[in-house]
Amino acid sequence: MRILWTSFAALLSFALASSPFALIQHPQAFAQQDLSFSHLVVNGHIVSIFEFKVAPPDNCGFSHYHAYKGGFVTAIDGTSIPDPDPQGCGYGVQGQVEGYVYQFITSEDQGLHFSRVNYLHEGLGSETGRLDVDVNTLNESTGIDSGYVNIALDDSWVVKNLPVLEDFPYHTVSTDFALGEKSGSITATVQYSEYLLASVDEAKGGYTTPVSLTVDLDMIDIELCAIPYATTTITRPPTLDDVLFGDPNKTNATIQYGHKNIEAADDQCMPASMANSLQFLEETQGLPVPHEHRPGLKGDDSLVGQLDSLTNRTVTDRRNGSGTWGLEGKLKYLAENGLQDRVKVTHFGFGIPPGDSDFSATMNGRSATSTGMGTAIKYDDMFDAMQKGKDCELVYSWPGGAHAVVLVGAGVTSGAPWIMHGSDLNQSSDSDGTQQFSFEHLTDSNNDGVYELSGTNKEIVQIICEQVVPAPAGQQQAVPVAIDGQQFEVGALLTTGSVDRVTADSDSRSITLAVQTGEAGELTITLPRLLIDAKEGESDGGFMIMVDGEEAEYDEVRTTEMERELTIAVRPEAKSVVVIGTQVAPEFPFAALVMAALIATMIFATSRGRLSGIPKS
Repeated sequence: MRILWTSFAALLSFALASSPFALIQHPQAFAQQDLSFSHLVVNGHIVSIFEFKVAPPDNCGFSHYHAYKGGFVTAIDGTSIPDPDPQGCGYGVQGQVEGYVYQFITSEDQGLHFSRVNYLHEGLGSETGRLDVDVNTLNESTGIDSGYVNIALDDSWVVKNLPVLEDFPYHTVSTDFALGEKSGSITATVQYSEYLLASVDEAKGGYTTPVSLTVDLDMIDIELCAIPYATTTITRPPTLDDVLFGDPNKTNATIQYGHKNIEAADDQCMPASMANSLQFLEETQGLPVPHEHRPGLKGDDSLVGQLDSLTNRTVTDRRNGSGTWGLEGKLKYLAENGLQDRVKVTHFGFGIPPGDSDFSATMNGRSATSTGMGTAIKYDDMFDAMQKGKDCELVYSWPGGAHAVVLVGAGVTSGAPWIMHGSDLNQSSDSDGTQQFSFEHLTDSNNDGVYELSGTNKEIVQIICEQVVPAPAGQQQAVPVAIDGQQFEVGALLTTGSVDRVTADSDSRSITLAVQTGEAGELTITLPRLLIDAKEGESDGGFMIMVDGEEAEYDEVRTTEMERELTIAVRPEAKSVVVIGTQVAPEFPFAALVMAALIATMIFATSRGRLSGIPKS
């Protein structure tokens, strides 16, 4: 799994690692689409451009920088830096002082799209605006690889320091803002800067009449989930009024790669977020999840359909269903599929169930447990979990209900915490709502210890985090495998490692075991005949075994009417073991079986000399 870690120092290292003077373009004379300076770097300290004035060539021979007043400039860290050459070139020659650049955005074609959003469940009407940032287009059109988007509307912030990180793994980031009484179109100052901004004046580049962008606002109806949650607070649109920006040195971020965002059915947000998270753990850490991650519904064999069933969600069809809490259903899924020892689950908050105690669920005689971590949800806990590669689902409430998402990022910008999350933002459609990941600052306007999203009264009420536990080396495992709606278990014991997952392929009549091992060892597997078998007519035939693509020998150590047990020598650092038979569930029609048997007879007749343990006729 890749996790992108961007600290303040790392984000700015290209500036601070070099000398305080480096060639960069002229900071004052620029066309609308040219890059200009927001900050300069002097003696390793970052200083706002507003601390300087540009002096004519006079004694220096070139236009150069002096302190705007008082003979010194104050860096953002509070350091006072006296003018090193008051009668000469001051802090340096214009065009040679290293700094951080920005660009005004003057067209939506540069990667920003504005719209008006009507959240149907929340009754907000059309007081909320939304910004969608196409990360690749923004970076390519500006030439800035990473930075922050800032938007000022009517001399006030509506978007402040929205991070766009280098190598960001997702295409679109979205955030909401308050529109107030505006309708139809807006005119705003939009800036993309390499460095954090502190004031609206900085966002406007110091101009009384700044470069502006006027955009028409198309209306989008959004239908979020409706997990039952009682609250009577009146909904308000998002603002930055309560976001406490402070020390820019308190800036960091962690972003997780590999999250999928599935199309959810109506009010299916909780099963969908759990399915997204289990798929993430499968793809990044090898968790053997036996069901396919695709859109589904209660009663089918999709991953989300299985979670629909186990959460006991009321469903009529994809457009008609009810919301539900999900921890119990998730634990039931882990227990039902033999994953209760492979996933460590924890939960926080005062959702259902609350985090003040442990919670367990039992299926098929197996129990899975989530450890209660308390009702308080702390930012540091979220950040720490994501940095360690855990996957977390988050539930936030709004008046009349709640919505479930999967966390993909967390960070602090100038001391203000934020999260980034994914979900289907339009559950009334199967073709919309999953293309973007949402950005939210966290606030606590009423000081009750419960985080709100972006100054709204959407409160974070529950977080569920999962961590994959490696299977112990040399211990017996029961690894689940699903094929065409049927569920099986393969018994496995790898003396020097473990089996992460088993997949079946009916076309190639094979199963594949993903293994982890360091030294050479021996793998013992118990194969259900209803899953895979090898036949020569009505008698047992031989399997073909491939270890990392090369044919390997095996011994058949036990045979019953229901299963066959094989031992296979596994070389050091092996990654996969493929078992090829003559039939794999579901059973083929008789004619196909006869043909398969004939083909298998010819194949294995040529390989008998290379295989040990050939069954006796």
